[in-house]
Amino acid sequence: MPRTTTYKKVGPPNIPQEIKRLRRENMDLCRRMGQPVIVRHMYSIEDLNSGVAQKCPACYSDSYDHVRGDCPVCYGMGFASVELNEADPLLWITTQGTVVQTSSPPAGAIQAPRYGGFGVPYLTWLVEPDVAVDVFRITDQGVMTQQYDSQGFAPWTPTVGDNDLCINVTLAKDGFTIEGELDRFQLKKVQQVTIRGFGRRTKPGSLGQPLLVAQTFEMNKVPSNTILETVPVDASWY
Repeated sequence: MPRTTTYKKVGPPNIPQEIKRLRRENMDLCRRMGQPVIVRHMYSIEDLNSGVAQKCPACYSDSYDHVRGDCPVCYGMGFASVELNEADPLLWITTQGTVVQTSSPPAGAIQAPRYGGFGVPYLTWLVEPDVAVDVFRITDQGVMTQQYDSQGFAPWTPTVGDNDLCINVTLAKDGFTIEGELDRFQLKKVQQVTIRGFGRRTKPGSLGQPLLVAQTFEMNKVPSNTILETVPVDASWY
């Protein structure tokens, strides 16, 4: 199951109460007026450098320094988590770059990573204003596709970034069980709304530490019939 944003936690005890109040108000807005979504962070070179991610073990080629666009593990993103999948039976990557689930791995197979292409799925709520405009763009393959751009607001956690995958979902009456999937978007032009310093807690002549209270973003609709349509929302990674 995806991790669920806990709206009661707004920071450690040393966070000023005013910052906690702003975070709580923004989270209440997203919960009351927003759309339930699954957000998955897209791995990048920064995650590789920080040790969180690795080059995709299923398709990355050292000789040509490229990946497969139809890779079943990284979905063409080129990165996967360092953390390994611990499903029972285990998932294995064969020498042909395919994924099998078995207790008796084929010769030469390696254990698959837990997350491929995109990281931990979070169930959260985002405000997606109904201000989308129709935009037609030419893809790298020369195909004219229609995209929808819109701006929105996100809670202060989890931290989102450009190209993160956002999947609109419908929930059961319990408010947590996913019943269906709707449109998919990639977040663009993400900005973190921060407040620097706070009264007596700020040293003289210092701007203080930036404290995150909310996030804003734009959204591009994922075109249909692309590999991003196959990225799962739950623990069925492959």
